Amino acid sequence: MDTKLLLFASTFPRWENDNEIPRFVYELGLELRRYFQVYALTPHAPGAAKTENLDGIQVIRFPYFIPESWQNLAYGTGMLASLKAHPWSALQIPSFLACQGMALRRVVREYNIDVINSHW
Repeated sequence: MDTKLLLFASTFPRWENDNEIPRFVYELGLELRRYFQVYALTPHAPGAAKTENLDGIQVIRFPYFIPESWQNLAYGTGMLASLKAHPWSALQIPSFLACQGMALRRVVREYNIDVINSHW
């Protein structure tokens, strides 16, 4: 398993046994472990670790807004629902996109990623 695959997703379990978030990207990662060394780059959420290993998937979460306790775009019922419920969250979008892009570049270089599997 020398090939390194990065799951690049807007939602991913925030911690072990997180049942409030759709788990399809995580479950895909579990299956892909048979063929790749799997990493996941996802947005940070309040209370979540910035990095951790979840069942053999190395998870890297990028912060995208200050204070971090205000980060609310990516989790819950999704970005669109978050924007409808909290219109001020639209102010986080430019920061989210910039931080996501910088994190992607850093992770690809730092971990020598070979393949990116992107989910939005």
